[in-house]
Amino acid sequence: PPAARTSADEATCSLARSRMLSRLLHSSRGIAAAVRPASARACSTLGEAGKVAVNGVNLHYLRNGSSGPPLVCLPGAMGTAETDFAPQLRSLSETMQVVSFDPRGYGQSRPPRRDFPVDFYQQDADDAAALMAALGYDEYNVVGWSDGAIAAVLLAAKQTKAVGKLVVFGGNAFFTQEDVEAY
Repeated sequence: PPAARTSADEATCSLARSRMLSRLLHSSRGIAAAVRPASARACSTLGEAGKVAVNGVNLHYLRNGSSGPPLVCLPGAMGTAETDFAPQLRSLSETMQVVSFDPRGYGQSRPPRRDFPVDFYQQDADDAAALMAALGYDEYNVVGWSDGAIAAVLLAAKQTKAVGKLVVFGGNAFFTQEDVEAY
């Protein structure tokens, strides 16, 4: 579990964010200059930020909370840890160890570009399981939103010893023949 953030950590993160914003605002290149320096990657108002190499990709993750049961949150299509689970990373971290990540090809888990092989939901489920193992969690609860809900169900089905509880919302309950033919 991560150590509690100190006021010195917050000051360092605040300074790094301020410098990044200043560079962006004073740059003639505009948005292209908004690349975060390596030192700012570990700073987040949502907890610890990092990257872990799993299944051939480097996944960006956010983790907040130091006690209670671990919970991994799987984002939906085009979503990231921050866009889909910021409130949970803040609020649930008071009673849980909350982890979320940017799926391969999204957010700060690029490269690679996002691809959609036939088993991409299973690929996301396997990435989540590998991330949790790499972070030292043998057992955890799972929340999935949208496409992350589908991957969460697959994760729970395959990792029966690791997954305790499963919450899904906004996922597809079935595929039509048209969906199948699209793939």
